[in-house]
Amino acid sequence: MSDLFTPARTIVAVKFGFSDKTYDYLVPEGLEVEPGTKVFVATKRGEAKVEIFEIKTESDKASASILRIVESEIQPKPEVD
Repeated sequence: MSDLFTPARTIVAVKFGFSDKTYDYLVPEGLEVEPGTKVFVATKRGEAKVEIFEIKTESDKASASILRIVESEIQPKPEVD
């Protein structure tokens, strides 16, 4: 029997588009997310951009991890002198 402590993995529930159904994904260590954050996840059809709906501490369905956070789609305007 081991005395090592294994911290719980963070899991998120994400929504694809306007569907009410959520899907669970693991959060990679060191990645900080919150509800409303847009992220890329792997699907059977390739990468998909989804929104985090809920943060969870356990799931029996999460088997894939978030790939990365979506960078801002709006680029800042360059300053004009």
